Amino acid sequence: MFLFLLLTPLIVSPVMHARAGEPTLESILDNLGFTNRTRTMSETFPTGTYNVTLYAEYAGWHDQNELSWYEVDTSDFNLVFSGPDSPLLTKSFIATGQFGLSMLSPDGRWFSELARNIDGKNHTKVYQNLDDPKMLLIGFEDTKGGGDEDYNDMVISLKCIDVPKYFELWVTSGVAGLSDVEFYVNYSVDPDGGGPLPPGPWTQRQLLWNRTEVSLEVFQYATKFVIGSSIYWQFTFTNAVGLPPKIYGPELITDEMVNREFLFLINGHDYNSRPTDDVKIPVEGSHIVLSNGTDSVDTFTDQYGYYEFIAVVPEITRDPWDYKVSLVGSNSEILAWFEHKADSAVDQTFDFFNYAAYMSHELGTWPEIPEFIIVWTPSKNNKGLYKQSSTNPGSFHFNVEDVGEPGSPVYIEIILPPRGANDPLIDSPNFLFHHQYKRGTYVLDFHVYDAVSNTDITKDFTIVEVDEKNAYVMGSMPNSGKIIVTVHLDFKIDGELTELQVRSFSDFEYIITVLIHGSIRGVHSIRGVH
Repeated sequence: MFLFLLLTPLIVSPVMHARAGEPTLESILDNLGFTNRTRTMSETFPTGTYNVTLYAEYAGWHDQNELSWYEVDTSDFNLVFSGPDSPLLTKSFIATGQFGLSMLSPDGRWFSELARNIDGKNHTKVYQNLDDPKMLLIGFEDTKGGGDEDYNDMVISLKCIDVPKYFELWVTSGVAGLSDVEFYVNYSVDPDGGGPLPPGPWTQRQLLWNRTEVSLEVFQYATKFVIGSSIYWQFTFTNAVGLPPKIYGPELITDEMVNREFLFLINGHDYNSRPTDDVKIPVEGSHIVLSNGTDSVDTFTDQYGYYEFIAVVPEITRDPWDYKVSLVGSNSEILAWFEHKADSAVDQTFDFFNYAAYMSHELGTWPEIPEFIIVWTPSKNNKGLYKQSSTNPGSFHFNVEDVGEPGSPVYIEIILPPRGANDPLIDSPNFLFHHQYKRGTYVLDFHVYDAVSNTDITKDFTIVEVDEKNAYVMGSMPNSGKIIVTVHLDFKIDGELTELQVRSFSDFEYIITVLIHGSIRGVHSIRGVH
C-alpha cells in the first residue's frame, strides 16, 4: 500500500463551528450548491486517486477530530485531516485497494463500514453529486450512539480523479496457441495532450490471459489514469513475426475505458507442387512478405515449407486493414500473392503452389513448358540479314490449372510479355494470342476443360480479349472443383535480324503472367510463368 498526500489549501472563509442552530447536512450541501444529489449506501470505495475537500465542521470536538482512510480488512489508518485542519481544505491520496473512511473523536473511532462500529450505528451519511458523479458528499457523526444524527460534525467531498483503463488483446486460437508469444502494452502520459510524442522509455506491462469471449481469448492489463490527462499507447508482442505496432494518441482520459485490438494468425506453406497433387513437396527458405500498404515484414519458410505471421484487426471504430501476403523471388519480384481484408479476427491460411504453365498438345499430358526452336532463313531482300520462317512447334499451347470450391467465381487473366521486353527490334511483337475463324469472325483459341472428366466446358465461360497482350476467362467452378484453361499462342518477330542478333536471341527469357483470382481459398493470387 502506498500513500501520497498533497496539501492544497483554498483561501475561502471557513464554515463557523457552532452547536446552537446547527444546519443539517442537507442544508449545508444546499448552501454549497450541491443541490442535484442522491443518497447512496456506499460504505467502501474502489482503488484510485482521490481529492478530499473539507467543507464544514459543526462539532464541539472540531479541533480534535481526525479523518483517515484505511484499506478494507486492515487497521492501518492513513491520516487525511487532523484536528487543527479547518475548512476549506483539499488533500489528495492514492489508495491501492478497496478502502473505507474513519473518524477518530474523543468518543471513539467510527467507520464508514457499519459492521465495524461498536455501537452498531451509522456514523456516515453519503450522497452522490449527480452533476459530478465521481464526487461523493459525506457527513460524519463523531459521538457514540450516533449523537444528534445530523451528520454535520465533519462534511467532506470525496472525488476520484483517476479512472480504470483496460488494455486488451482479443486473439484467435491460432495466436493463443503459439507456444512462446507474449503480449505487451507500452504507454506514456502526456500531461497536457499537446504533444509531441513523449520520449522514451515508456512504461511497458505484460498482458495476461483474462477470459474467453465467444471464440477469442482475451489478454488484459488493467491500470488507472488521472482524468484530464492524455496518453500514447501501443501493443507489442514478442517471439512472433508481425507488422510494426501502431502508436495511438494523444488519447484524453475522461472515463473508464477499454483499448482493444484483435489479433489473428496468417499462415501457410509454399509447395513445389500443384494443388491437386496428393503428396505436396515443401519448399524451405521461401521468402514470404506481409504488408498492409504502409508497412511490411518478412519471414522465410521452414523445412516443412511453413510460414506464419500475427496480424491485427483494429477495433471496429477504425477502418479494416487490407493485407497482402506475397511470395517473393530471389530478384525481389513478386511471384504470387494473396489479398485479405481484415474486418474480423479469423485465422487465415494461404498456401502457395507451383502454378506453372504446362506445354501440351494433348489434354492430360503435363510436361513443364519447354524451350522451343525458332527457325531463321536468309533474307531475300537484304543480304546478311535473317528473318523468322517458323517455330518448332509452329505455335503451341500452355495450360493453366485452377482449383476452387464448386460454384465459386473463376477469373483468370493471361498477360503476355510486352513489346520490347528484351529488345525493341526482336520483341516486335513476339508472343500473340492465336485466333480461330468461326462463323465469319476471328475468336481467341482458348478452351476450358473440366480437369476431372476432360469435358470441354468452354461454352460455360466468358473469354475476352482486352488487347493483343491481355485476355481473361470468367465463369464458375464446376462441381469437380478443378479446371484446365488451354491457351494457344503464336510467336512472331517483325523485321530482319543480323547474325549477331540471332545468336543473342537464345539468351532471352520471357515471362507469361497468369493472374488466378479466387484460387483455392477465395483470395487473389498470381504466378509469373517462365
